[in-house]
Amino acid sequence: MVRDSKRISAPDNCSSPNNFKKKPELQNIVHDGIRNDGRAAGELRPISLQVGIVPSVTGSAFLECGKTKVICSVNGPRDILIKSESSSKGQLYCEFKYAMFSCKERQSYLPTNEEMIISRSIQDALEPVILLHKFPKSRLDIIIMVLENDGGAISAAITCAGAALLNAGVEMYDQPVGCSLVHCNSEFLVDPTAEEEFFSKSKEECKYMSLAMMVEYKNQVIYMDSSGCANYSLLSESLQSIQTSCHQLLTEIRFCMIQHVNDSHKYDDEPNEKDIVKKAEAQLKLFQHQKYMNAFLENSIRPDARSITKFRPVLIDISAIGTAFGSALVKLGRTSVLCGIKAELTNPLTNEPDKGFFVPNITLTSICSNRYVPGPPCEQAQVYSQIVMDLWKNSSFIDPVDLCIIPNKLVWCLFVEMTCLSCDGNVLDACILALMAALKNTKLPKVLVDEETNSIEVTDDLLDLKMNFVVLSVTYAQLGESVIADPTSEEESLAKGSVTIFLKDNQEVNIHSVGPIKDDQLFHCIDCSKTRYSEMTTILESLN
Repeated sequence: MVRDSKRISAPDNCSSPNNFKKKPELQNIVHDGIRNDGRAAGELRPISLQVGIVPSVTGSAFLECGKTKVICSVNGPRDILIKSESSSKGQLYCEFKYAMFSCKERQSYLPTNEEMIISRSIQDALEPVILLHKFPKSRLDIIIMVLENDGGAISAAITCAGAALLNAGVEMYDQPVGCSLVHCNSEFLVDPTAEEEFFSKSKEECKYMSLAMMVEYKNQVIYMDSSGCANYSLLSESLQSIQTSCHQLLTEIRFCMIQHVNDSHKYDDEPNEKDIVKKAEAQLKLFQHQKYMNAFLENSIRPDARSITKFRPVLIDISAIGTAFGSALVKLGRTSVLCGIKAELTNPLTNEPDKGFFVPNITLTSICSNRYVPGPPCEQAQVYSQIVMDLWKNSSFIDPVDLCIIPNKLVWCLFVEMTCLSCDGNVLDACILALMAALKNTKLPKVLVDEETNSIEVTDDLLDLKMNFVVLSVTYAQLGESVIADPTSEEESLAKGSVTIFLKDNQEVNIHSVGPIKDDQLFHCIDCSKTRYSEMTTILESLN
């Protein structure tokens, strides 16, 4: 087994609880023309598209197709890393990844062979769509992450990538749109769920097809994948059905894009005095960044109109991912973090026979900011992951004894991934808040062990995960003589130091400081942190 040295490691012998569940055989996925999710055979799932959701990348999009959730960021054009590859035609790099908690089974942090093949397939599909000759000696990076997979992940990824490219202002021949279908019991099931896909691939008489195309560019097919044998007549009908569905999708995608443009670009015919002031401020910010920031701090205010000790508004959405045992989405201003938790069964250590495992990892990729590049975890992500691990060891907000099922035999291992979807500063605070919210709504299945045969059965009964404490962090940045709360990425880039205060039960557990800070400023930060802790715990307790 390949070891990932740049992430918090887990025991080698972990097993999915699904392996110990009784698997009911699915007899059929269509009953009198109605599918298990209530749709008709040719009916698409409802879709929702948001573009421009990540401010620090060139273009971004978030697509929901039923329960399938995909996010995509586009960065570039940027210089080609290997100069010998430079040419008059631009290059395209595509990375496709399933989040650890996105599927029924836990996904690997390292790229799998399947993900690398899909990445290459999507890259091959998008290359003829983009006018790459417009980007000589440079490349575009397209990063796609599936946050929840309930079927049609690849076709949704291509559709989402097309929307992100459009948001980035990349010239294309047409908007790429993808869709898939299953042929079962003489019926074409358009836009299948994960359950329908699994059923079709387990039955020889069923066929599966996934396709992406440029609908208005002569219906040119750019991607196709299929399983099962089909005659010419069946193949022709399948293509016609998918083509019709792609036309419907394109109409809905365009409606979402037009709505975004109308909401984002409302210009007056003639610039007024307010527009002129904004333009002057933008020029000062661009060319004299420090002077621009100091002009605000001298008046004890910040560019986003906050006072120096005011925090950004917080939004928390729990149970955001259906495939996770517990999940939470936290928005801290324009910083967004999604935390998902998976649990697996394993054997305890011989020297700790009654203790389970906790494996946290923080993911910072070029999806959330153009500061990061595709590849292994950056140093910042590794440091943050270790901070969360040390916080668990020192504060025991989850007692490892509570993760024990049978001493010396069986314990739970909690896999926690905190994925930053949009980075605008203070990522660590958002990650820890998302972790606490996700743990509060985590439910583990009840496990039965036969003492005579040692057989394991995982039931459908769910038990709440016991949390002993709420642990939070509050970060401040030092700008000049001022210490500001909850810094943005712009403020972090100008800061000469920072201090993070970790609290448990409204008492400081640890203080992590980078750079000097005065005693009176530190004590003031602690007092403000305790107030913040009370506010956040009140919000967490109100979550259901």
